[in-house]
Order: sequence, then structure tokens, then C-alpha cells
Amino acid sequence: MQPAAPLSVPAEYHELTARVQALLYAADHIGHAVEALELRRLILAVDEALMRVHVWERSALFPLIAHRCAPLRPVLDRLHRSQRPDAPARKDLLLAVDLWARSGECELAAFARLREYSETCLGHLQVVKDYVLPVAADYLSPEDWSRVAVDLQ
Repeated sequence: MQPAAPLSVPAEYHELTARVQALLYAADHIGHAVEALELRRLILAVDEALMRVHVWERSALFPLIAHRCAPLRPVLDRLHRSQRPDAPARKDLLLAVDLWARSGECELAAFARLREYSETCLGHLQVVKDYVLPVAADYLSPEDWSRVAVDLQ
């Protein structure tokens, strides 16, 4: 069932995920001349925005889609398991950046971990944006979208 009017939830979701993607891109392509503390700030900003996205997905969007569209449940379960890079990976990334900040020398390990972190986050966002949301548009009513929109704000 396609809604008659544009949905506010995907627009807000896309704005938030676009911010995450821009931050990840900036951190990943900033080059070795960047200050370690600037990179740390970007990583924490990404993490904060991702937390908001994933809380909304986990608490509002995914349960509703799973209820309305049973064939998507395995995809949603996999996305739920991979929503955020695991805590040790994030911790290792921040430790590498902190070591860089203390030593004053660029840590290549920090950039390698950042690339892994970025790829994990962007992969999740891509599946949701390119697959889950388009399928959800066929199964969720305008009322459903209005209900989950409240949780995103």
C-alpha cells in the first residue's frame, strides 16, 4: 500500500543517516594531516547520530515492519545484530586515536580501524535505505508512518 502523501519518517531518517554518512566520509577522507582530537570528535559525533538512528529502528520501525511483513524478519534480525559496530571495535578505534593524540604521530592503525568502522556502519545504512524502507512503504500505512515518526523526533 503506497501512501498518498510523502512520508515524513523516511525524510527525517534520510536526513539523519545522511549526516552520519557525511561525518564518516569526512573522518575517512580527512587525511593524515588531521589532528587526532578532531578525528575523535568526528567519531563520537557519528556514534551519537548512529545511536539515535538505531534506537528508532530497534524500538519503532523494525518491530512494526516485522509485524506487517513477515518475509523481512530475517533481514531485520540480521540488521538488528549488526546495528552498531561492537563495543570492542569502537573502543579499539578510540584507543588508537588516543594513542595518536598522545604520541603526536599519525597512527595508521587508527585509519585502518576507522575504515572498518565506516564500512560496517555504511553497509547497515545502505541495506535499510535501499531495501528495508522501500519494502516497508508497501506494507505500512500512512498511520503507521505517523506513529513511528513520533519516536524518531
